[in-house]
Amino acid sequence: MVEFVGASPTVSEDPSRNAIAQTAAALRHLDGVELVAARGPIEGGKVAQRLSRLKLGIRIEP
Repeated sequence: MVEFVGASPTVSEDPSRNAIAQTAAALRHLDGVELVAARGPIEGGKVAQRLSRLKLGIRIEP
């Protein structure tokens, strides 16, 4: 399992999808995902950015 962090500059976007899409472009055989944590900074009383920490499973072929 490999751990990644995805970020989204807007609250409406999904940072998990962003991280998976970027990782899938670089690595083959992604097999599963686990959301480890979701967080984000607050600015002016609102969530300014969303961050997701993910663990992605990778299937290794012989």
